[in-house]
Amino acid sequence: MLDNWLTQVAEKIGKAETTKQLKDDFVALFKQKNVWLLLDGLDEMSASSGNPLTEIAQQISEGGCISQARIVLTCRVNLWDNSINALDDFDTYRTLNFSYPQDVERFIDKWFHKIEIPETGKQLCTALQEPGKERIQDLVKNPLRLTLLCLNWQSGDGKLPDTQAGLYQQFVDDFYK
Repeated sequence: MLDNWLTQVAEKIGKAETTKQLKDDFVALFKQKNVWLLLDGLDEMSASSGNPLTEIAQQISEGGCISQARIVLTCRVNLWDNSINALDDFDTYRTLNFSYPQDVERFIDKWFHKIEIPETGKQLCTALQEPGKERIQDLVKNPLRLTLLCLNWQSGDGKLPDTQAGLYQQFVDDFYK
């Protein structure tokens, strides 16, 4: 962090180099527990040990600044659950699914009321209740997928696909628009 990241920060704020004072100030922030590190998508990281959790645990245990930071780490559940977890002293939080139809319809209602088109939300709820949409109902119990569906429905043609692949294709198409 001191050699690569801090050097890039120094350049962005118009300093020609990372001075000793800048490094000392940065280390002081760690010592005062004023640094939070967000390690997002750890399951996407390649690790020489084969397990990113083990590699991060090793870097933390080696001490230095990193061991004094608050660390927020995200990864897929399978990495966390299927590994010998070297970070077992971390607090674990999981994104829980919504219940269908109660939570899903409440979310949709709030979404479309907020942007002042409640009828559009009612149309989405009706479309989800149609026969053959059970797979989509199951998929949108996930808060991220439901958010993407609301965004998609808001700007789309008002049609739901029948399959997961079709739903994801709509998300991709919307993203590129």
